[in-house]
Amino acid sequence: EFERESVRRLVSRVDAVVGFCETALDEVIRVFPEAESKQHFVIPHGNYCDDYAPPESQKVARMQLGIPEGVHVILFFGSLRTNKGIDSLIEAFARMNREDVYLVIAGGNETPQVGKILDGSVSHPQVSLNRRLIEPNEVPLFFGAADIVALPFRSIFNSGSVILALSMSRCVVLPEVASLIEGLPSNALFPYKQQDNDALA
Repeated sequence: EFERESVRRLVSRVDAVVGFCETALDEVIRVFPEAESKQHFVIPHGNYCDDYAPPESQKVARMQLGIPEGVHVILFFGSLRTNKGIDSLIEAFARMNREDVYLVIAGGNETPQVGKILDGSVSHPQVSLNRRLIEPNEVPLFFGAADIVALPFRSIFNSGSVILALSMSRCVVLPEVASLIEGLPSNALFPYKQQDNDALA
């Protein structure tokens, strides 16, 4: 409530409101009616193509990460927070029960709740946990190893991780949230109904 009131006060004092997409602006106005009288601008989220080196070759990346050749690799990349749906991803991965699929989880800012979830996967031979802030020079390594990126957000508005995955030429599995997928290339997305863990698997 304190955060919402702080944003409300900020909105009342600005001259304009900027959103990554029209859906985002509509949501801001719905939550903060004070924004309706302001100027509105849509500026799409920029990509990261010039911020990182291209993805490492799959063979080299997997060798460095200790992942065998000839398997499929799913990557979760980003902060390890509760709203990221990491528990749903691990459950969906377990239900797949395939020896030729590996799950790589990479990111920092781990919350205690997510930490407990990840502790239960430490011994899984097909789950690679990298529970730390990933250095910029390591980013191409993780995406190079991945066949696809899975970001099963439980609650989200916009995501830099999605833009990063697309910048690394990787398709993304993600919930069908309008503000998340609006303006992104549909041929690179595999959206599913949010909270539908069966669809995620």
